[in-house]
Amino acid sequence: MKRLGLAAWFGFLVFLSGCQRNPVKPAETPADNRTETSGPADIYVQLGAAYLSKGNLPVALQNLQKALALDAKNSQAHNFMGMLQEHLGNSPQAEEHFRQAAALSPGDSDIHNAYGNFLCNQQRFEEADREFRQALDNPLFSNPWMPLTNAGQCARRSGDPVRAEGYLRRALSLNPSYSRAVAGMANAQFDQGHYPAARGYIQRYLGAYPATPDMLWLAIRTERKLGDLKSAAQYQQTLLTRFPDAPEVQSLNEPSHP
Repeated sequence: MKRLGLAAWFGFLVFLSGCQRNPVKPAETPADNRTETSGPADIYVQLGAAYLSKGNLPVALQNLQKALALDAKNSQAHNFMGMLQEHLGNSPQAEEHFRQAAALSPGDSDIHNAYGNFLCNQQRFEEADREFRQALDNPLFSNPWMPLTNAGQCARRSGDPVRAEGYLRRALSLNPSYSRAVAGMANAQFDQGHYPAARGYIQRYLGAYPATPDMLWLAIRTERKLGDLKSAAQYQQTLLTRFPDAPEVQSLNEPSHP
């Protein structure tokens, strides 16, 4: 059993979920090769992370506390505890655990990626960018398109769509089928007013992955910008039919969203 090979279980996990009814979704952390499990603390980390992914926060907390009681220098215990504390809204505690994780395992790309997501959520964009770049410093990191995509999404949130596009293009050059990077490029192109390019990425996404409310809303706005009201109406009908309660539905008739 690999140490924390469980990170692969989380699949497409980006930022912490804001809804406790659904499984908690820690920052996307791919599984690189790790050392073999070295003791009981690692077992508790695995249990804590598994319960965290299922949204069972009390049991996740208990297991991660046990892990840290057994091994206060377990970097992955601090990493997942940081994710849990962020989800609970305890930002100072979350940051302390992320800091300790990074200090204990400075070469761990997963940790820098998770810490970068936390900092981006705190709108500390330049610090987040540094963490994502540190995640990429490891030449043996097996999934560099993940922190590249996170860096691109964070740059977009900071209001820098050009830098976002640069990161996302690098991500797609490494993994052309990575859905989050395709979606990110669609948004980055829209932000820059490149509506035909945005349409291309939207069609690429919707042709390969299940439609989501945010992607349908982006498609509606893009087609409106391009003057194709028929296509916009078709996307709108899909949004209303499949996701009638989505927040994006509320925006359909807002004058600020042509």
